[in-house]
Amino acid sequence: MVEAGIIVIKLVLGLAAFLLVGYAGKAHDKRIAGVLLTFPILNGIGMLTGADPLAVAQSIYPLVIFNSLSFYTAISLGDRWPAFAPAAQPNRKLIVRLVVWTAIWLAGAVALTLLHDRLPGAAVLFVISLGIAIPLMLAGWTAPPVEPPADPHGHGRDFLALWSTPDAIKRIALFLVCFAIVLVASYCFASKWVGMASALPLPGLFALATLSVLEPAKRLYPIRDTVLLGPLLVIPFNWMLARAVLALPEDPLAHAAIGVLVTLAFWAIAGVVVIYGVPALAAYLDRRRAR
Repeated sequence: MVEAGIIVIKLVLGLAAFLLVGYAGKAHDKRIAGVLLTFPILNGIGMLTGADPLAVAQSIYPLVIFNSLSFYTAISLGDRWPAFAPAAQPNRKLIVRLVVWTAIWLAGAVALTLLHDRLPGAAVLFVISLGIAIPLMLAGWTAPPVEPPADPHGHGRDFLALWSTPDAIKRIALFLVCFAIVLVASYCFASKWVGMASALPLPGLFALATLSVLEPAKRLYPIRDTVLLGPLLVIPFNWMLARAVLALPEDPLAHAAIGVLVTLAFWAIAGVVVIYGVPALAAYLDRRRAR
């Protein structure tokens, strides 16, 4: 029963991440969406339920770097790969892209998980992430996206309009089926493989694939601007949360109850950093580009 409840919680959180990232990328702020593609929505649950939270966290560090680079590459390639005829149906394009992108992710993720014990720790991987993010962001930073003025009272209406069409409902159903299969399978493995499952960016993959059939490829470049910031958020998040989980009471009920509250607090702090930090950084880099 406990495992089933955790699967349901992960499914709800994953669906929320998919819907929110898709909405942010389509109608709100593409640069915030770029960081949200790798937001650690499932990492906390993975550490709470894994036998060894430090092992789960350690397996996530390199994977989140791989995730951000995969998103960066997919956005950069745009419609060139996988390529489609102009008349191809949007949902067909979405499914093919998901299959291709997920297969590539699985190959890389399995390789990184098998090399788990040979990879450096959080501090070194954080520095590597900085070394990747800074030059690529400075070299490829795009002009500010031109978006229609947002109605501050229209977010709920716009959100429902985006996700209530027949095609959108099919995409939501496909996400739920795929994600449920992954979550059930993740319980058959050891902590490092649980970490790999927790780092699976399925909500982000679905959101990006959905946006890729709704938006021209170049309109997704602002998402690429900030996607490499993901590891700079997730690595310290997971490092601190794993140690917080280790300090939780051993009693199962207290461990679960307090653990959920701690995880919610960590998510809230990370969310504030993204919501307020990303626009401030983007404004600075926009000014720098305009000089």
